Amino acid sequence: MGGGLDLLDKTTDHFFHYQHDSTNNKTLGDDRILCMEEDKGGQLWIGTASGLDRLNPGNGYFTHLDNPAITNRSGNTINAIRQDRQGNLWLGTEDDGLYLYDPQQKTFTRFSHSDKDPSSLGNNMIKCMLVDQKGRLWAGGINGGLNLFNAPKSSFFRYEYEPGNNASLSQRTVSALFEDRQGNLWVGTHRAASISTPPARKNSGSTGRIPPPTALAIMM
Repeated sequence: MGGGLDLLDKTTDHFFHYQHDSTNNKTLGDDRILCMEEDKGGQLWIGTASGLDRLNPGNGYFTHLDNPAITNRSGNTINAIRQDRQGNLWLGTEDDGLYLYDPQQKTFTRFSHSDKDPSSLGNNMIKCMLVDQKGRLWAGGINGGLNLFNAPKSSFFRYEYEPGNNASLSQRTVSALFEDRQGNLWVGTHRAASISTPPARKNSGSTGRIPPPTALAIMM
């Protein structure tokens, strides 16, 4: 399980293969790769089943970053990575919520679900994230709806499935997110896809649904 990382050299049309080597700490930390994100400086961040790795494109070496803030083993399984406008990295985990990694301070901050706090993350099982054209972070996962991060308050606003309301999400599980050139947010769920039109003013905007099948990824 897990085949490592392949890099295509466009000048030669050949692939260079990166793989975990237990005797070399400058290699991949785990061959089971789940997501990747290139930052503004050209470094490649890799989410694996054993945590976060960074590839230096200059020398081909990997650095593994240990997260001391994780609360269970699933915190090391990173399903999604996104960089925000401040240069921070958001990490969506299998069942340990969201982590905000500050590369300058080298700190991890955890955001998690709480049954007692409606402004917390909808669920700790994160499957997808998106930073939109306005710099806002969106996160979706298993049975947690769609979560919009409120940076000033370090809280979340949840968009949820409401039975009988066609303007709500089509299902509670959000597995894919995409923003088109018009700023519309496309949301893939396990029941259908939804499109959310950004509001022109507060409390306005619209949401529509596209019928099944399940949407696991969205590309345009």
